[in-house]
Amino acid sequence: KMEGKLPLIMGGVSLLVGGAFLFHYLTNDDAAEEENLLSGELSEFGSVEKDANGMVKFDDFLKIFKLVTKHSKLQIANFKAKNNDKRRQFLKDGDEDGYRDCIKQQISQEETIYQEVATEVLNYLDIEEQEFMMAQQMHQMNPQFQKTMMEMQMGTEEGDDAPPKVTKEVAKEIFIYVEDEKAKSMANMKGAGGMFGNPNDAEGTINMIVEHSKVGDKLFEKYGIEEEEFAKCIQYYNLIQDPEIQKVMQKSLQNMGPEAMAMLAQMQGGAPGGAAPGGMGF
Repeated sequence: KMEGKLPLIMGGVSLLVGGAFLFHYLTNDDAAEEENLLSGELSEFGSVEKDANGMVKFDDFLKIFKLVTKHSKLQIANFKAKNNDKRRQFLKDGDEDGYRDCIKQQISQEETIYQEVATEVLNYLDIEEQEFMMAQQMHQMNPQFQKTMMEMQMGTEEGDDAPPKVTKEVAKEIFIYVEDEKAKSMANMKGAGGMFGNPNDAEGTINMIVEHSKVGDKLFEKYGIEEEEFAKCIQYYNLIQDPEIQKVMQKSLQNMGPEAMAMLAQMQGGAPGGAAPGGMGF
């Protein structure tokens, strides 16, 4: 059964912590409803198929990944919505310490939620932590897994065919605005010297996520949409293939320079939405 920490890569967040109470930010009704949904899907999962070496087969590994990510995101959405107003008020007030502390609490809670949901799922399916980690190491480079992980990060899971809240032209305007804000943040980080630290260590990573979050909060203040909705716009309108947007992306890459590109490469997948130009990540 599950014990200790499970370093799964779920939804672009590396799970490094356990413990704490899963439903700290949820109302009793929210928690009960989500628990019933997860229990219902687990009861329909069936037995887990393994190969001759005892390795969880890819199809079942992918089903487990999607199940954990889906239900973690549902719970994260609940507490994140309650945290947004407080975090954005810190930004408006210019309270850098308050904003940073708010982000750190959010990161910790997101990691805890992923950890706890993964623990519940694997315990129910009677899968040992070590054997699932081995399956992850074997399957994580599978193109189908990579595609699924990207879709779940972008919020474009199967069955979600509803159009975005904004038109393609507005989405392109937002895209350009986000790229400009990201460029400003990168310039601030480069100009701050050692203040932002190494993206490979904990403080450096948090500093990058703080800057990432500021871009998302400025996006909401200006256009009234969350970054998840913006990510959906990119996918729905296939903006990455738009000639005008491609020029913007090329310019962003050129302006970054080698130092910023190295920072970008280090941060891929390390922050919510960690993506190259064309997304909310740096």
